[in-house]
Amino acid sequence: MPIDVTTTTQLASLDLARIKTSYSCATKLALAGIITSEEVDSYAEQMINDGLKSDSMIRQTKLLLKSAQSSTERVVAAAAERMSTRTASTLGVSTSPALSGGLSNNSAALDIQGALKGTWTMPKIED
Repeated sequence: MPIDVTTTTQLASLDLARIKTSYSCATKLALAGIITSEEVDSYAEQMINDGLKSDSMIRQTKLLLKSAQSSTERVVAAAAERMSTRTASTLGVSTSPALSGGLSNNSAALDIQGALKGTWTMPKIED
């Protein structure tokens, strides 16, 4: 049975494209912190063993990256709601209720505001 060189070359090109894509996708996931750098080889190999086409690998990677980004944004938003941010101005120290989650945790800010009241003065410019 004769070997078709064209078909063999095409199959080799497809395999090479799948290998490159799997490593590219695995590397992107590692850079995003979704997998560790030690897991890149095994993750890429798993995508190849699963028989995924290159476009499927790319689509799956994009979904994982989007999911991770959404999760990170939710964690940051939740942390921001619990944080108490204090700012200083010429009027004193204030607490942003939007970031502190309400006015119930303002005792520290009010103590600081009372202690610092009047310590800032505007410089007088003489003509």
